[in-house]
Amino acid sequence: MDRVITVHGIWTTGKWQENIAPVLWPHFEPVSVKYPYYRWLGPLDLVFEPLLLLPGAAFLVLAIQLSWIRSYFAIVPLWAVLLALSYWITRFRRQKVLDTFIEETAHTTLPGRAPHIIAHSFGTYLTARALREFGPTKSDRVVLTGCVLHRNFDWAALLSKKEGVFKAIRNDVGRKDLPVFLVGFLQRSLPDFGSAGRYGFQSTSGSIHDVSQCGSSCKPCDAGAQALVHNIFNDHGGHSTTFLGPGYAANYWLPFFWGIDPKEYDDFSKLCWAVTNYEALRPKLKQPGVRPSEPSALFEAELYSRKWGWAAGTFAGYVETEILKDHPEYKQDQNHLDDLVFSATVGVCQAVADAMDAQSTKLAVRRKSKKERRDYTSAEDVRIVALNPLEAVKRALEELYAQERGSS
Repeated sequence: MDRVITVHGIWTTGKWQENIAPVLWPHFEPVSVKYPYYRWLGPLDLVFEPLLLLPGAAFLVLAIQLSWIRSYFAIVPLWAVLLALSYWITRFRRQKVLDTFIEETAHTTLPGRAPHIIAHSFGTYLTARALREFGPTKSDRVVLTGCVLHRNFDWAALLSKKEGVFKAIRNDVGRKDLPVFLVGFLQRSLPDFGSAGRYGFQSTSGSIHDVSQCGSSCKPCDAGAQALVHNIFNDHGGHSTTFLGPGYAANYWLPFFWGIDPKEYDDFSKLCWAVTNYEALRPKLKQPGVRPSEPSALFEAELYSRKWGWAAGTFAGYVETEILKDHPEYKQDQNHLDDLVFSATVGVCQAVADAMDAQSTKLAVRRKSKKERRDYTSAEDVRIVALNPLEAVKRALEELYAQERGSS
């Protein structure tokens, strides 16, 4: 099973990682990266090392009180040296956290199996450095939210130097992300830090596209111009808006990891739900292999004959191809094949709608204790798998083949 690594930011224990784990499973195995640093003093730890700065400051105050230092002016150079040394030592703390990230994710980066990544805040910095500096660390698709990287971070150069280091980057941009705005002032003193989480990445090479709203499709991509990185803008998004409930991960990140445009996936899900719950059509759909005499325009035009990116063509064409892979002999009877394609298509809609119901039931369960939050499995998982259109097709075909065997 493919894995999704989640890594939190500073000043937190990353409870959101347990909150979205039920969304990721059973499609992916969640792997939460935790580290004990930066939990108490937060941003101060990034700039100055408190374990040196605070005792040093206390010593200077004590030295004045005991008259070891008789002039306040003598403190200035000592304080400057203390600040400089404290700032310089912070790089070791950052390196320690990076080492922890690499150690905890080493088992997910085996040959031929690159994990997906969801990184928040300081976790975006750790992710970028690990991908750039540690040879074995690679990823498939990467979600960045509350991103503290510099806007000019060169993802295209990274990919050219380290082939296959990632497949695609989704940067969820919050226009009202105050912490990222403040981090922007540190970009001259802290390498790689910046405000990409508030304003987006920028590039002149055309490798970055901007999407105006989180539920919209990318117009340049629709026109055939693909990009490595997408900035997904949310005009009202704050630093942790994406973690307000599991809905954001379910609607946008799951399709992204499947390689499906979230807008297209939303259209597909709505159509499956509409077809399955279309009152006038439902009684006729219950008859296996029978095409309704007057199928709804919704079914014929919007779902059955529409071209879908994930299907590399029409929905019906994809289903027919999958049937012929399993039973090439059906090619000899086109009428029978057409009936099978239609029945399988209806079965896909029903599987997806059922999976939507199951996911709603699973996510409605309140997980209060730590033990409950760590248990992201559910009896509904068997049904939830069909949220993935490709899995829904497999399930519908398995049921169709079973009916074929039973009737023969």
